[in-house]
Amino acid sequence: KGQIKTGTSTGTGSSQTIAHGLTGTPNFVSVVPTGSGTSVTGLYADSTNVYLTVTNGKGYGYVIMVI
Repeated sequence: KGQIKTGTSTGTGSSQTIAHGLTGTPNFVSVVPTGSGTSVTGLYADSTNVYLTVTNGKGYGYVIMVI
């Protein structure tokens, strides 16, 4: 069965880690900035975490799924 994790956070300008707790490597990750002037880079996932860098002080939401 599919699994999903959603949430919100604030960028630090440095690499961040989101522990997803899903049963495998996600095959869908969406990061949505909540304000203008937000940059998202370095996005990748493995079997335990999602890694990304978001502009310092800028909010974002995320959806992580194993389908």
